[in-house]
Amino acid sequence: MRNLALLMAFALTAISALAAPDPFVVKESLGIPWKNQRLTFPEPAGFEKLRSPVLVGPDGMVAFQRFGGSDPRIAIMVETLAPGETRTYRWSEGTAQAASVVQGVETGTTKTLTNGAITV
Repeated sequence: MRNLALLMAFALTAISALAAPDPFVVKESLGIPWKNQRLTFPEPAGFEKLRSPVLVGPDGMVAFQRFGGSDPRIAIMVETLAPGETRTYRWSEGTAQAASVVQGVETGTTKTLTNGAITV
């Protein structure tokens, strides 16, 4: 019986260690449409536990940037957001296929990275 309790405690700890950070919501509440707005926010608790983090929004995967040394932050680009619109984003564990969404193109002295929505 004691072994079963220890095994269950270990399993619950392992499952909670793999849990993704809580979803977050972006809501336009000023009645002004957004166009190409960069949002930054603190890295969520549990983010460091994701091996291949993927951010998923209402329209699928969202490109994000992690920056900041001792105070890590996340940045995303919101291309459009209508007045009063609400969007929910959630973190997920990516796969090798999801990690290859960004493509690089090199022409002469120019290097371009794109994910289909954003090109740098």
